[in-house]
Amino acid sequence: MVNQVGICTRTPQDLKLQAEVNEGQKSHKENATTKARAWSKLSHGLAIASDGGILIPYLGASWNSVNTNRFAGLNATNSEKTRRLLEIMDLLEGDQRQVRWIECVALAENGKLLGDWTAEGRAGVLVKELKERVPTRGFWVDALWHFPNLDKMHANLSPSDRNQINDPWEIIKPYVQSYLLQGYQITPAGKPVGHRPSRRNQLDHPR
Repeated sequence: MVNQVGICTRTPQDLKLQAEVNEGQKSHKENATTKARAWSKLSHGLAIASDGGILIPYLGASWNSVNTNRFAGLNATNSEKTRRLLEIMDLLEGDQRQVRWIECVALAENGKLLGDWTAEGRAGVLVKELKERVPTRGFWVDALWHFPNLDKMHANLSPSDRNQINDPWEIIKPYVQSYLLQGYQITPAGKPVGHRPSRRNQLDHPR
């Protein structure tokens, strides 16, 4: 998202930073902005953070997208999350199985929030039976999320497909890049224009 505008990202692990950042807020926006503020303050610079989850409209108040990675337990493996979600959705059919992804991205510098952006994608459906290998790390929903209009699983979507489904990351990316280009005077080729502190050319990215 930001490498294309000439900014090199580093994780808190790269910077040997350690902190307990509370992700138990009530919304993805609160989680993303809390993380961005905390890590930017710790690193004394610019930080980008995100928070996202699955929206399952049919489940109503019984499902909270903020807990997507924690609903099966704090230490649940990807396989356990997958199995538990299939159990929750077991009796649902057709449109009842529709899901969308929501994502929020926040930027902060030295503890001050600079901006945040939230987007939702188009609906796909959760499969009834697991047919894909569940990744041991990373985005476990890939193994469950199908787009009937494309006849593809989420993991197999091309960049063109992602535009068709209004992938939240693709929606948010130009806004973040535009902000950085305008606010930090970086050309599309990644060349700084004029003088600015070199630390602003490195972005801390919490995972």
